[in-house]
Amino acid sequence: MSDMYVPYVAMVAVLFLGWVAHWTKTRSKVGSLPLPSLARLKTPEESDALVLAVRQELVARMGGRIDWSRPIEELRQELRPIVEHILALSNPLLSLMEHHFIVQTVVEGIGRRDEHSEATV
Repeated sequence: MSDMYVPYVAMVAVLFLGWVAHWTKTRSKVGSLPLPSLARLKTPEESDALVLAVRQELVARMGGRIDWSRPIEELRQELRPIVEHILALSNPLLSLMEHHFIVQTVVEGIGRRDEHSEATV
């Protein structure tokens, strides 16, 4: 009587293994899909707004703790990781190129002189 169930058990085992194989393939494809582009910078205005927001957050965090007597390049190197951290927290869905562009724009703007103040962040 137990020989009667062997074909059914084999059929269930084959179906189960087929389902596992399909699930494994589907799962690996889902992990390689690109992130949604909800936060991508579509216009220069969006880029400018993000640069301004990161600068404002940098000023809020660092404020008067920036020693302007030090060389500007040294300040930029010190503040770069902070800018990268602020940007990563505020907008994690940027592409690598967008992230690099925003960080570079903010960091290069550190220490520039404008008509209203001695130096800007």
